[in-house]
Amino acid sequence: MSRKPTLIFIVLGVVLVLLLAFPAFRTVPQSHLFQHLASWQFTTSDAATSTFTRAQCDTAFPRLYQPIDEAVATRANHHVQLPELDIPAGRCMFRALIYEKELYVIDAGDPESCYVPTYRERIVGTLASIHKAIVSAPEDVPNIEFSVSYDDMPTRSNNAVEWGIARRTEEANIWLIPDYGYWGWESVGLPSYSIIRRKINTVNSKSTWERKLKQAVWRGNVKNAPQIREKLIEVSKDKPWSDIRHADHSDRSNNSYLTVEELCNYMFVVQTEGTSYSGRLKYLLLCNSVTVAHKLEWLEFHTHLMESSGPTQNFIETKRDWSDLSVKMDHHLGNLGETKEIAKRSYNLFNQRYLTPAAVTCYWRHLFDGWAKVQGFKPELYTTDGSSGELVLRGISYEAFIVTFPKTTREKL
Repeated sequence: MSRKPTLIFIVLGVVLVLLLAFPAFRTVPQSHLFQHLASWQFTTSDAATSTFTRAQCDTAFPRLYQPIDEAVATRANHHVQLPELDIPAGRCMFRALIYEKELYVIDAGDPESCYVPTYRERIVGTLASIHKAIVSAPEDVPNIEFSVSYDDMPTRSNNAVEWGIARRTEEANIWLIPDYGYWGWESVGLPSYSIIRRKINTVNSKSTWERKLKQAVWRGNVKNAPQIREKLIEVSKDKPWSDIRHADHSDRSNNSYLTVEELCNYMFVVQTEGTSYSGRLKYLLLCNSVTVAHKLEWLEFHTHLMESSGPTQNFIETKRDWSDLSVKMDHHLGNLGETKEIAKRSYNLFNQRYLTPAAVTCYWRHLFDGWAKVQGFKPELYTTDGSSGELVLRGISYEAFIVTFPKTTREKL
């Protein structure tokens, strides 16, 4: 009889080892075990895990949620009301509802008349990321209703409270979200975030610090934000450390075209803003290189983690007109030991932790919780038909929307 308890302990021990060693074994019920393991720590093998509990998310990414917490604080005494979620005609927005862990599109807006030509991948990518965060959650998800702008400049969509992919410091009504590129950005040849991470990490494994080209690289269209991008090309012209060129990414036949992952072969990868923010920053931060950026005007959900000085410096910052770029490049090329440490800190912080798919999913779920705290109304799944008095479903389920869009227009919802 003494052998039976021993066998039970052996089986439990094997299961625990499998859970710790192999994230794939973590089904939703099993993930609750981690809350009781005070010694658990996030590792690189967890990078794609989407089933973390709230406690695990907090342990793994303690510095991630600052934009959400600040947004919650601004509405703590002035809760969000339903009229604030209304979508003006012709704006690049949609309105959605999470109800009992299911996602619904309440208002698809009028995307065909929206001024963002890639509206479909932006809407689908954002909804898919939200849906993933909901269905993979091992715990409850609050019932919430919200509006999302997929415009590069969210305040151009609406001046009321909304979720958006970027904002200026003073635009506190915008709640920052990961952009659609964390799902996929097919229009620029990036079919999924997981695929581009894999490609970049393959280059990183081959392009060690000592093997990198000792140059700063940039490719882009100067017509977007010419006051920044043209100046960059001007100040870097004929510099030995420069491989900075105009390139139209719609023409991949020209000899100056580089893929996102090929940029990681350089010691220095240059970030410039575009219409507002630039979607390339997240990819540059995945390189085991040093990101060089002018002083950024537009915030993303992760930019509060970027530090330009001090013992935790993880990128090189210049003035917006690039007037000090040459001085900074000369300094960092002359002090490669110091520069290598900046690259290492950036890689460890972003590639290995805060820009992993796991971090993105945790951010979404923290956003759901934060929004629920300041939601000044009770979300409703049904409305009453004015003529029949019957209950009618509001909007359309995510599953139905995703297979019919863009035919599913505002009128049909």
